[in-house]
Amino acid sequence: MLVSPIDPQTFELPIEKLVSALLKPKAIMELFKRQKADYERFEYQGYDKVYIPGTIPMKQSNLIVVNGNEIKMGDSLCTLFLRFVIELKKKKGGWVNIYTLESEGVITDVLKYQIYSNLRTALEGSLLNKDGQKFIQSDGSKKYRISTNPDFITYDEKKLLAHQDHHIRELAKKLS
Repeated sequence: MLVSPIDPQTFELPIEKLVSALLKPKAIMELFKRQKADYERFEYQGYDKVYIPGTIPMKQSNLIVVNGNEIKMGDSLCTLFLRFVIELKKKKGGWVNIYTLESEGVITDVLKYQIYSNLRTALEGSLLNKDGQKFIQSDGSKKYRISTNPDFITYDEKKLLAHQDHHIRELAKKLS
């Protein structure tokens, strides 16, 4: 399944670069070829598109847009989600160990798995296949990741850097 290159939420490219890319069909084909290679190499399970606008509809509530559907997510779930995004954007498969999450203060107890279930539940109604476990994957050895192509996750860096929660601001710096 390919994504329309003219959807500004699909890629991190500014609109000017998207227009320029449209005028260069070869560039578009190379992008799609790279995405296909990513799916083969990292075995991503989904094609969901996520946009993180960095807006706060209510105190300690964050807006996340998944496949065009708005989801409100608390700060702790949003922090975990952003940490997964950071790892995914490194383009090395996106896996992060629970002990790393604990040492960074993203989670408080490695033995409590409910936060992953809560994140999956918050997202699954908006996922293309409605399966939160395929989107937030576990490898069975204490590693988790978001399972979609990194190009399909975009965000408003400026708003995230100005977020009221300091954990979210710190993670936004790592996205830069």
